[in-house]
Amino acid sequence: MSDPETPDPVVTQENRPAEAPELLRKKELLEGVVTRSGIRKRDAKPVVEALLAELGDALAAGRPMQLPGFGKLRVNRIKDSPASRVVVARIRQDMPPVPGGDAPDEPAPGQGGENSSKDRLANPDEER
Repeated sequence: MSDPETPDPVVTQENRPAEAPELLRKKELLEGVVTRSGIRKRDAKPVVEALLAELGDALAAGRPMQLPGFGKLRVNRIKDSPASRVVVARIRQDMPPVPGGDAPDEPAPGQGGENSSKDRLANPDEER
């Protein structure tokens, strides 16, 4: 039994797992490229397939990537098994601009920039 002076714990927020978003497949990606670019599907398909192959090769080789619109990716580790390869990576994306807000021309001092330490991805080999 609890002490009369000690309040009983109260749940203030219930943690529920978020529903997983729908899986993005190549067909949907191709349709999005066609919609955004305005080019014909038959022209976009080989480009999308080549892009996916290049990204897959770079990922398999453990190459870091910096791709505007996608983000900055660093491979932390790769583990091969007989049936597959597991790649553990970290992706850092910029926050999307606020609708109706003006984006600053330059980051405020200490708020980022090309050589900012905030832009760096954590390296698992670095000590804290």
